[in-house]
Amino acid sequence: MSTDRPDHPYDGNFLHEALQYVAAKTNNAKCPFCGNTNWTYENEGGVLVPVPKVAYVPMSNRAFFGPAPAIPVITLTCTECGFVRHHNLPMVKTRIDGSNG
Repeated sequence: MSTDRPDHPYDGNFLHEALQYVAAKTNNAKCPFCGNTNWTYENEGGVLVPVPKVAYVPMSNRAFFGPAPAIPVITLTCTECGFVRHHNLPMVKTRIDGSNG
């Protein structure tokens, strides 16, 4: 599913806003494994892109014909040890919409 469409619920504008929201809520969050407080988001070929990309975490390990049920997330990675954390985009969108409205 492409996020390049302007009518997509997780377009570039929203992803930028979601990243800012998560950053404000988790400012100086320590990695649970190494204690590092620096995080980066997933990128393209080692070059950071302006906004993170949407990843989909499967909700089941069963095989599916067609799209499997999944949670759309933004992924942040510890810059020291590589630990990965996910932030649920529908939940973030609800919080952002509720705080802006």
